[in-house]
Amino acid sequence: MVGSEGVVGVCAFMGGGKALSSAIVQRPGLAWRMSARDIADLARDCPPVMQQLLRYTQALFVHMAQNSACHRHHALAPQLCRWLLQHLDRQEGDEIRMTHERIAGMLGVRREGVSVAALKLQREGFIRCGRGRIEVVDRSGLEKRSCECYGVVSEPTTSCATDRRPGRTLRPRRARMDETPPGRGFGVTARGSSRSLAEENIPQR
Repeated sequence: MVGSEGVVGVCAFMGGGKALSSAIVQRPGLAWRMSARDIADLARDCPPVMQQLLRYTQALFVHMAQNSACHRHHALAPQLCRWLLQHLDRQEGDEIRMTHERIAGMLGVRREGVSVAALKLQREGFIRCGRGRIEVVDRSGLEKRSCECYGVVSEPTTSCATDRRPGRTLRPRRARMDETPPGRGFGVTARGSSRSLAEENIPQR
């Protein structure tokens, strides 16, 4: 799960070449797009950018490892609470537009199990369910019901969302911002040289 705190396609700057996996957009929104060559050149030429990318990659590895353990050892209801909280952390608003079937596919469980767990959370007053959507009405309640995995993966993700050095913004200046509808694959296009993209991120000496 990737939001505004991260990137899709870490293999581009890790030296892995062609990506071995794909990404699916779950909700509409805006995203920066760069070619694999440009992000690799930018990471090589601008150490602060590479440091930020590596911090996010480390957080991503923690996320993947902890989620795998969570799927193996924890009950579905705490897993669902964790998933809802992680989704909220990466979007604006309290409404998640997602079917139970899609959530079940991401958790690796049956749709009926997600529906039963969601109905129980709704009866307890934590969420409000509708057709193809879930509204969180008591976030603190979800945090109490969630397993400890939410806290484990949230800390490194939050720490890398913002550069800790004051006045530094690690953001591409000329990358194209496109709106991608949900359900579509996330493409990558070239836009600008690595030097021009890194221009605002390199301190003047």
